[in-house]
Amino acid sequence: MELIISLLTKSGIYAIFILSLNNIVMGKTGYWAVGHLALFAFGALITGIMTVILGISGIFVYLAFVISIFFSGILSLIPAISTLRIRGDFFIFISITLSEIVRVGAEYIAGPSGFSNISRPLGLSSDSSLMYFTLLIFLIAALYSYSMKKHPLKNISILARVAESSALSFGINVYNLRIKMFILGGMLAGMSGSLFAFYSNGTDPQRFNINEAIMLFALAILGGVDSIRGTIIATILYVITIFVLESLFRGPFGIYAPRLVSIFFGILLIFSINFMPKGIMGKRSI
Repeated sequence: MELIISLLTKSGIYAIFILSLNNIVMGKTGYWAVGHLALFAFGALITGIMTVILGISGIFVYLAFVISIFFSGILSLIPAISTLRIRGDFFIFISITLSEIVRVGAEYIAGPSGFSNISRPLGLSSDSSLMYFTLLIFLIAALYSYSMKKHPLKNISILARVAESSALSFGINVYNLRIKMFILGGMLAGMSGSLFAFYSNGTDPQRFNINEAIMLFALAILGGVDSIRGTIIATILYVITIFVLESLFRGPFGIYAPRLVSIFFGILLIFSINFMPKGIMGKRSI
């Protein structure tokens, strides 16, 4: 039972993150935010600072949770504002650079091993309660993302994404729309990072490296851009793959598990781009 709770919690956390990347940022703006992991890491870092360094505990940890979400949204303004002038490969470089800056900053503040003994909020001390809380947040985020697909104004976001010049000629504030989507995606990513800090009781900077960023980006592509079902399927596949490889490679061979995960999803990404450009459940090509 503990194993199932752990896998479901982990799946919920990564599903929130992939949803923020796949369905909000990439799905609504069309920008390939490869370094979106920076906001996940930043949320975990702020949570660690407030609970470990500042010593917040009990019900006040919810305040740390909210503040981590808020500051992650603020940080997302950096890639959002950069879309005013650049796009394509240049945006990818900025996104990756931001991810590396946050990782290095996390190592500098929390040390190479990161924070440990991060306090959980009051009422979420048990693994099962954290699982229910995480899955509830994902459900709310998924329903909100789904409602955006059914909203009468969805055509505005589609026009702004595929034909920016036409959208501007109709008087649509394309940049304002992008900034809103980046902030929303950043806040969700920060939320998932904070939940991960509660789940693991720590922050390991090695989980925020460029390999992890690319792998999670590959998951979004694999599931299908702007597909909620694809997000769920890709996340479950990711969590189960990690569990299986970590179970097979224990002890001194444990160092090979993360590398094999990267190789496995790298191969899947290459296969997806060449033979399944829409991903598992996507409706449009990357």
